[in-house]
Amino acid sequence: MDIGDVVSGRAKLRGIRWALLSAAARKVLADQLTALLPAGAAVGPLRLREVQFKPRRKLTAYYDVVVFTKGRGASCVRPIAVTWGSEPDADHSRERMDMTKALAEAVRRGVAAPFLRLIADLPDWSMHIRVSPLDARFTQLARLSDPQHVDAMLADTYASGNGAWDPRRISAYKIASVKYRPGRRHVLRYDPEDPVSGDRYSPSCTSAKKRRAPFVAKMEPGPSELRGIADWLAERGGDLKGLRPFAHVAPDAVVVYPRLCGVPLSDYARRLDADTAKWLRRAGAALCTLHQLPVGLACRPEPHGLAAEIRSVARKSNHIRALLPDVGSAIGALLNRDRGVRRERHSTLGFSSKGTRPPD
Repeated sequence: MDIGDVVSGRAKLRGIRWALLSAAARKVLADQLTALLPAGAAVGPLRLREVQFKPRRKLTAYYDVVVFTKGRGASCVRPIAVTWGSEPDADHSRERMDMTKALAEAVRRGVAAPFLRLIADLPDWSMHIRVSPLDARFTQLARLSDPQHVDAMLADTYASGNGAWDPRRISAYKIASVKYRPGRRHVLRYDPEDPVSGDRYSPSCTSAKKRRAPFVAKMEPGPSELRGIADWLAERGGDLKGLRPFAHVAPDAVVVYPRLCGVPLSDYARRLDADTAKWLRRAGAALCTLHQLPVGLACRPEPHGLAAEIRSVARKSNHIRALLPDVGSAIGALLNRDRGVRRERHSTLGFSSKGTRPPD
């Protein structure tokens, strides 16, 4: 199968499955990763975590890769991002320059190991591989993956008054990547090496999304909005609670959250039983509650009406039209019906599509 047919959407769902799951495609990916490792290291299982498909543009898959070092006696798990195709209007020269800077930072801090390099491109497959903690748009990820920097960052956070000062809490931390999404968002988990210390932190980082924006990280939403949502939920009462950020570390553009224990909803969704149905209903009720947020806490400064929402749904369902044409057609018909209802309502009220009353 040709990878061009997969990226264009002509190969439909069968092509996506071939690129992600076939033995041939996985061997190509494993060979590329092996070339980034030192002699004696080996690539183990490739665990697919998430897939995004933009027809005629690119297919992106996120994996957790098991890497064996020193034979099979030691191993580590490293997140990677693999893209087939590319953004046609991307600034590749600027990206390469920032990538070089990010790679140098990762190597200098010793967080690239066991990988010798964190980037690979295979033109024949239009394949681009990025290995955590490499991110050209959020170069701070390398230092936020460095235990020495994390120790100092959390110590400074306590000392500055953002957290209750307790010297026993300042210790070494193990760092695990929860979500690696280059150019978009990262979530790391910090577990204390010393079991006496009960703290666990999860920093959440979101990089600038617009290509012409500066290559710096920003928070979406910011800590103040998140605290406001938590306060609003507390005032309403009920079972739904909001997690308040522990601190916002401005120099690293990162929000740090306290430990939160629980089972991900996706774990329940893997099995179909009464317990799963109960948690899905509770999740739906939680979403309904969040839909009632005051406008000031919605973290959306620009106006957003029904027309904008329809356009957003249409844009984000393009992959469904390519992979499942019948389902895509049904979605298109539903959206067109909503557009028709909106036009009819405006016509009945005497307004044009621009929201202005026509002359008599």
